[in-house]
Amino acid sequence: MTTGSPLARPLARTEPGNRTAVQLEAVTKRFATETAVHPLDLAIRDGEFVTLLGPSGCGKTTLLRMIAGLEAPDDGTVSIFGEDVTDRPANKRPVNLVFQRVTLFPHLTVAENVAFGLRLRRVGKRETEEKVRAALDLVRLPDFGSRRITELSGGQAQRIALARAIANEPKVLLLDEPLSALDLEIRRQLQAELKDIHRRLGLTFVYVTHDQEEAMSMSDRVLVMRQGRIVQAGSPVEIYRQPRSAFVARFLGMSNVLTVTVSAAEDGWLLLDAGDLRFRARQPATPLDAGQHAAMVIRPDSFELRALGPGHPEGQPDGDRRSDDEGSPATVAAPVTGLAGQIQDVRFVGSVVHYRVHAAGRDWQVSARAGHEAVLAEGTPVRLAWRDEEVIAMS
Repeated sequence: MTTGSPLARPLARTEPGNRTAVQLEAVTKRFATETAVHPLDLAIRDGEFVTLLGPSGCGKTTLLRMIAGLEAPDDGTVSIFGEDVTDRPANKRPVNLVFQRVTLFPHLTVAENVAFGLRLRRVGKRETEEKVRAALDLVRLPDFGSRRITELSGGQAQRIALARAIANEPKVLLLDEPLSALDLEIRRQLQAELKDIHRRLGLTFVYVTHDQEEAMSMSDRVLVMRQGRIVQAGSPVEIYRQPRSAFVARFLGMSNVLTVTVSAAEDGWLLLDAGDLRFRARQPATPLDAGQHAAMVIRPDSFELRALGPGHPEGQPDGDRRSDDEGSPATVAAPVTGLAGQIQDVRFVGSVVHYRVHAAGRDWQVSARAGHEAVLAEGTPVRLAWRDEEVIAMS
C-alpha cells in the first residue's frame, strides 16, 4: 500500500481542514425551460462532511452530478482542490460517486468488483490486492472477497459499492442517497458506519438525502435546498435551533409554525401577536421591526406537558405565568407561558411519544421523552408550557 494513501491513515483527521476541496462559482443548470439550479456559490472544505438536504426536485442531485462531472453547468465554474474541472469528464476528476441503487457487476466476485476501477487505472496486482483488502476491512466485510454479488444482502451490497469507491482513493467522495432503499435498522447502522469511515479516512464527503434525521446525525454542515437554491447552511444544531424561514423549520421535523405580527421590539426581545394569542421571542439575527409580519416556531420538544385534573377548562389560554421576582422581557432570561388543552392523538415510537394537542383553537405538535412515565391517553386534559427562549421568530 502506498504511503499517504487515505486507506493507510486511519483517524487522520477529526476536524475539516482549511483548504477548499470543492468550489462552485455562479453555477447554473437548466433543463428545457426549467431552471434546476439557480446561480449558486459554494465552498466545501477539505475533510468536511457536507449534506445537501431538500425535498424531491429541489436540485440537490443535479448539484452533486455537476460536481461529479455527470452534468455540465450552463454557467459558472466547478473547481476541485483549486483546479478548474468544469469541462473535465467524470473519469478525469478526482471524485467517486456512490449511487442510490447499487451498481455492482453480478458476474464478478466481491473482490473483483472492488478492484474494478483500480484495474482500469492499470494499478499493479499486489497494490490492487492490498487496496481491496483495506477497503473491505474498512466496510467491515473482510472475508467477503470471494463471494458472489447474488449472495449479498442489500446492506452488504451497498457496503461493497462504498468499498469500490474508496479503493480508488478519490479526493472527494460523493454519495447520492445511498441508504434510502434499505430497511430502517440497516440504514441507521450504516449511517453510524459512514460517519466512522469519514473520520478514519479524513476525506471530503458530499452527501445527498431528503431524510432530515440522516442529514442531522452525520454531517458537519447541512445545506438546505429549495427550488434550486440553498436557503440555509450551517451545522445541524444551528439549522435546527435557528431556522431562518418557515420552510426550513417545517422541513427539519415536525414544527409548530404560526403567522404573527410584531407588536413591539425592544431590548433584544419581540412581542408577537398571533390572533388572540401573544408570544415573546428573542430578536433573531436578521432583526424584525414593530408592525412587521413574520413567522414564529415552537419545536415539539420545546414543550413541557403536564396532565390536568378532570374539569379543567379545556383549551382556554392560561396566559403568562411569572414569579414575583421576574421582571420585564428585556431582563428575564426564561419566562414561562402556557396553554390548557386536550390530547387529540398519541403516537408512541419507543423512546419518544408524539402528541397532537388541541389548545386555544389550534393543534400543537408535542414530543416528550417516553422514559418510564405513563403515556398519556387521547382525551387527557393537559397544560402546555414553554420558555420564551424556545420561541423562534423569523422573517
